Amino acid sequence: MLKLTQCMVSKLITNFVSQEMESESVCADNVTADVLRPVEGTVILHVNFAVKQDLELGKELLKLAKLRMHLSTFLIAILLSVSRIQRFEEPIMDLLRSWVQHNQRDDLRRKYPLWIEGVSRLPRGDNASGVLLSVVEQSAYGWDHLIPSLVRLALSLADSQQSRFASKGEAGDGTVALGLNLLFALFKRHEIVRSEILEQIFARVITKADSATQYLDLLSRFVMIVVLFSWM
Repeated sequence: MLKLTQCMVSKLITNFVSQEMESESVCADNVTADVLRPVEGTVILHVNFAVKQDLELGKELLKLAKLRMHLSTFLIAILLSVSRIQRFEEPIMDLLRSWVQHNQRDDLRRKYPLWIEGVSRLPRGDNASGVLLSVVEQSAYGWDHLIPSLVRLALSLADSQQSRFASKGEAGDGTVALGLNLLFALFKRHEIVRSEILEQIFARVITKADSATQYLDLLSRFVMIVVLFSWM
């Protein structure tokens, strides 16, 4: 029964990832994507319900995600949905943070001089920023149940420690920058979470957390958005 469950999860993910890739490469006018996204949203909700009924399904989903070299928009969305189940919240957030940090480390290594053995031959990994920002974009079109998990992941990334691979002269660690960009995108697209995001930022500023300065910079970006909306 366990092998059957694992096979079902694997086939489900593989099928939709393939459909996702085809919609991106074949359909320039996004007709296929417009049809596919609502279907994916329905499947994501059904997977969430199924995991609530059978926690073993959630365990197999985690195993599958850890084994896959690439995490697609659809798989990230499923993980974020299942992370709303308390038992899987921390394991999934840890997995996604690890994936992002690994992706950012590889990107930074590629910037090093070619005399570092093997660096130039590192395989091109996922575009973590592109994938997560795509999930944020889709959350405005029927994937709204993912918003709380996206906010939590974004805050977690923004609170990350400076990577040892990032040079002192860089604007900031890519992981931190991605977290801030996700918060900005969520704030811009979803009025419903603006109060929560602001509360989290103010809490960090008031307590003089290590991340306070970067959150102040983010607040200035929020102000620009509010001013822009007020003129529209």
